Amino acid sequence: MTLLTIILVVLLILAAFLFILAGNRYQSLIKEYGEGIQFNFFAPVSLFILEKGRITERPVIITNLHHKIIQIYGVKDALNKTKLFSAQLISAFYLIFVLFLFFSIINKDPLLFYFGSFLSILAPLFLLRGLDKQIKQKQNQMLLELPEFLNKMVLLINAGETVQQAIIQSGLQKSNVKKSYFYKEVLLLTRQLQNNEVFVTALEDFNKRCGVQEISIFTTTVLLNYRRGGNELVVALRGLTKELWQKRKALVRTLGEQASSKLVFPMVLIFLVVLIIVGTPAMMLF
Repeated sequence: MTLLTIILVVLLILAAFLFILAGNRYQSLIKEYGEGIQFNFFAPVSLFILEKGRITERPVIITNLHHKIIQIYGVKDALNKTKLFSAQLISAFYLIFVLFLFFSIINKDPLLFYFGSFLSILAPLFLLRGLDKQIKQKQNQMLLELPEFLNKMVLLINAGETVQQAIIQSGLQKSNVKKSYFYKEVLLLTRQLQNNEVFVTALEDFNKRCGVQEISIFTTTVLLNYRRGGNELVVALRGLTKELWQKRKALVRTLGEQASSKLVFPMVLIFLVVLIIVGTPAMMLF
């Protein structure tokens, strides 16, 4: 047996042994919080490694990741999501490494082993970068939907509704809530208000869950003016709405430019393919 074969056998036996030790202790955690997490079939092994290595208890390693998870999933589910995402990083490293190690042995090509080792290190980094993109996408979506929400609120307050009722009605009017980060949080806020939770507390929790500067400005504006009511709150919300519509226009323009730039490479590729198809018969004539 070669050295690579011995390494593969040891890794497979180790994984099987850890599967047995993990048992069913993580199944409920995976079932409840595993949505959006990859490699869940291997998660018991990775979660067992995290638990025994106490990796999630080390702030230097986990704090930055946990902060990003909070920005995406909120404070309530953040701890369990952080555990599962950390398990995903371990699973990605292990599975890619073992897969390329297997191919290297089958094809008797050590280059595949080196390439797999390099790729297994990069995979967790790509997953972490995906978190950053998801956070940016969430922030952009919230900024796009906030001005529309404020417009509804201003109209309802002008019609005589209280601030609480304006928030509830504006939130409940949205369809396809599941596809919207912003309205998911608004729906949770409306449920808190319908359950007669303290308005200030509910709004502050909403601000923390969203983690977006513009929403922080909105909640601060409401909290400073809602007790006064009348025209002062409406004027403040109108001024904020006008400012947010300008930010939304700028963001839409930026997103449009980014989408256009992404189309450049496919268009160049299509042009080259067409050029080859058209030019090949002409070249063959010479």
